[in-house]
Amino acid sequence: MIDEPPQDPAAKLASFRMKARSWLAGNIPKEHSPIDGHAARDFALRWQRRQFEGGWTGLTWPTQYGGRDLSAIEQIIWFEEYAAAAAPSTHDASFVGMNHAGPTLIACASDE
Repeated sequence: MIDEPPQDPAAKLASFRMKARSWLAGNIPKEHSPIDGHAARDFALRWQRRQFEGGWTGLTWPTQYGGRDLSAIEQIIWFEEYAAAAAPSTHDASFVGMNHAGPTLIACASDE
């Protein structure tokens, strides 16, 4: 068995960027988010679920907690591509859980 040479870090990041861009292009909801109320929350939760099922949430979270254990640079690339694609805002239904509560629990809580 021949070992594959390690991938160039810049090439790895470029590949990740293209995968993110491609996934977003094929998965961003066509309809606009409702402005408020239950419909807006339902829309945001559906969009968050789609991202999760595609493997695009919790990018820097350890795999044992449902993440992909990727680097902060890859997270930033995702944010850049997300903004460039004009993807729906995630500041409503899951922002605090994904960006504050989850990482805090991972860093500070016990397994119990």
